Amino acid sequence: MLLQIEDLVVSYRTRAGLVRAVDGVSLSIAAGQSVGLVGESGCGKTTVTRALLRILPPNGFIERGRVLLEGVDLTRLSASEMRRVRWRRIAMVPQSAMNALNPVLRVGDQLVETIRIHEHVDAAAAWRRAEDLFERVGIERRRLYDYPHQFSGGMRQRVAIAMAIALQPALLIADEPTTALDVLVQDRILNLLEQLRADLGLAFLYITHDVPVVAELCDAVAVMYAGKIVEFGPLAQVFGSPSHPYTMGLLRASPKPAAEQSELISIPGAPPNLVAPPRGCRFAERCPFADDRCHLAEPPLEAVAPGHLAACHFAADAPRMRQTMATGDAWARAFAGTP
Repeated sequence: MLLQIEDLVVSYRTRAGLVRAVDGVSLSIAAGQSVGLVGESGCGKTTVTRALLRILPPNGFIERGRVLLEGVDLTRLSASEMRRVRWRRIAMVPQSAMNALNPVLRVGDQLVETIRIHEHVDAAAAWRRAEDLFERVGIERRRLYDYPHQFSGGMRQRVAIAMAIALQPALLIADEPTTALDVLVQDRILNLLEQLRADLGLAFLYITHDVPVVAELCDAVAVMYAGKIVEFGPLAQVFGSPSHPYTMGLLRASPKPAAEQSELISIPGAPPNLVAPPRGCRFAERCPFADDRCHLAEPPLEAVAPGHLAACHFAADAPRMRQTMATGDAWARAFAGTP
């Protein structure tokens, strides 16, 4: 297994108290596999990636857990040891490439610097590799001499991707890489990422709230809610036969192709306050199927099919729950307690 996250807990110190943004997350990614981590904003997705890369803000820290990359626990590495792992074995494509690029340096110089910091090559060899990387991501070589402000949003994202694959990492984390791009540019970036994965044999951890993107790019999907993974498994099983009500709600709230389109719904309510999270299932207050047990006991993440896990007391009754959610206003009616 390339990456194994075991019982990861990440917290932030805030004025309101300690916020446990990631609470007991376990996840595995095999070499060459593409896994989507999906959920609402604020559920802990980006905190997972920052913990993997050890780039948490000053008020954030890993309370417990292990992050094994090729058998090495990243949580136990020194700062200098971790710097040798970033870019070389694990790299990230950020949400905003403009914020990731130095505005006063030519993009070629930034790419060459990334290569030379981690590998003992001369400037000429690094520059030739930068040219090859630009060609791989569909940018003309001459644009290496330009500055970030001279690129469009989509082109800057391609530059960020070139930097991320410069040292041929084993794992590439893509954190909402198409945010703020128009749909045509989004499609080109997603196609590029999929092509790079096929060409280079990369493993992918794709962070997003966009269910259709996960359906297009990923082999497996982990659904995250309020700091916890509530469902995980092969893409076809999780999206085809969801076993957690939150996953069902996400799918009902996501646009589908015209031939499959049904009425979109929204999930009533809001995620819980993680300074003082509720007892039991964290989704219980918003769940139309919750009963007293859900408010008292946290459901374990258990197998509902080979390789398919769900954290729901009523996962065995998932077919009935999916049928209830099949009509347009079923969620709202069930949430309101009406027949």
